[in-house]
Amino acid sequence: MSTKIGHNKTLAATLFLAPALLFLVIFFIIPVTQSFYFSLTNWDGFSSSYRFSGFENYKYVFTARQTVQVIKNTFYLAIIYIPVLNILSLFLAVIINDCKKLQNVYKSILFFPNLLALAVTGYIFKMILNPSTGILNRVLDSIGLSSITLDWLGNIHTVIPAISLTTIWVCTGFYLVIYLAGIMGIPQDLYEAASIDGASRWQKFQFITFPLLSPSITINVILSTIGILGAFDLPYVMTGGGPAYYSTTIALQIYVYNSKSLQLGNGLVLSVVLCIVSIIITAILFKITTRRNIY
Repeated sequence: MSTKIGHNKTLAATLFLAPALLFLVIFFIIPVTQSFYFSLTNWDGFSSSYRFSGFENYKYVFTARQTVQVIKNTFYLAIIYIPVLNILSLFLAVIINDCKKLQNVYKSILFFPNLLALAVTGYIFKMILNPSTGILNRVLDSIGLSSITLDWLGNIHTVIPAISLTTIWVCTGFYLVIYLAGIMGIPQDLYEAASIDGASRWQKFQFITFPLLSPSITINVILSTIGILGAFDLPYVMTGGGPAYYSTTIALQIYVYNSKSLQLGNGLVLSVVLCIVSIIITAILFKITTRRNIY
């Protein structure tokens, strides 16, 4: 009897998993396999004929002068974006959780940037950061800080931070909502017991809120990592990858190879590499962040 029940449970689990597995095979495994295959050819994406070129595309891409810079840009963007975004979102979520009356108003205001198309946001910040007519430099001039006015998007030292902060402005509301949902799911009894024991607000956060938010932290860290590794819209709209490749991300370079240079094989090389790197980083982050998860 127990064997039959176990068999039925296995069958039921398989049936429930089948749609998700089918989706994974059709929309992930097959495309990635095809991408890897065509990355080994000289196909331009249009012609019906192509030849197998082995790892020539890989050799070309990884010996190209701009490739190292493109990879550095992407990881520099991630190093700024991921910690700042998650710390800021968590900080605001804790504050808004205490504002019961205007909580929905604050959430709506902070979530609003997510409703804008990234192209629109990119153009807005491109105008704000314009060295001649942008409002940022004008404000700095008006308060006597003209010495620090810069061509924010044309300077190799400030272009990545500028794009990072713009991306953070866009995404903070989304990640804030996830953190806020996690905080609201924490039993209030724990806070009441901590108050009776004389715990400060920081101690409540350190020993109750933060540990019990580990599932939300895991989700947000993984989502923000995957999102920034595929950053394309804002770098493309704000700088087009300049100056001199100093804001070109991996995703933007893939676009250049595929659409402008018609070097589909080279673009697919970076696509395959980006996919593999994303999977590895996600697995590592998932392992690290779930080690002390409390469910």
